[in-house]
Amino acid sequence: GMSTFVTMNCTRFDFPTALDIEINGVKFGKISPKSERGVIKSLVIEGRIFKCYTGTYLETIEETIYIGINEYDTYKKESKFNIYIQESNNNPKKILVEATTNIGVKYLKKLAKAFPNRISYTTISFDFRKIVTISDVGSLWFKDNDQNVNSKGYFGSDIELNTDVDNAITNDTATYVSVNMDVGGISRALGFSKKGAIVVRNNIPGNAEGTQYLIAVCQIFQLLGVAN
Repeated sequence: GMSTFVTMNCTRFDFPTALDIEINGVKFGKISPKSERGVIKSLVIEGRIFKCYTGTYLETIEETIYIGINEYDTYKKESKFNIYIQESNNNPKKILVEATTNIGVKYLKKLAKAFPNRISYTTISFDFRKIVTISDVGSLWFKDNDQNVNSKGYFGSDIELNTDVDNAITNDTATYVSVNMDVGGISRALGFSKKGAIVVRNNIPGNAEGTQYLIAVCQIFQLLGVAN
């Protein structure tokens, strides 16, 4: 098991009821608050308050499939995932979408396009320098100036010492880093992307609320000094 969270800073998230995400007559999914006794369900985790929603994303896959004898060139693939909105004094502060980076980023873009007055967010930019300082680095990818090369990877335990890696972090061209980090007394295999995604690559035993990965992400926020 593993889990990815796409994390954003946010100043507005106003979805008191379920809404379809529709742009120019095309449906892209749905946003629905989880309700408990008529109010949006909330959780307190590691001193942070979250409101809970369910997201649905419809992606058009361009691929020929056969259903019975019928041939289709495209089909819709539906993904369903948890969305947690961290609040402070009843104001939204962060969006955490528990979905792959690709789906989480696309979903938020569609949501903002369909409802520009209901949501406002910016990517959380992780401090890669701090990440590599407090963890064992497995690999680091960065945008490269070499022609034809989109990104370059470095692997191994002493990559912090590599000049290219150091420059990538300093010049903010690092795009993804995978590390082992001590989180709540347990070594966790993690990935951080410049798109605001945190990947938890370990299997964490489930809890009653299904929030075991959210707890780990909140502990990672503490370690990185990501504000409440």
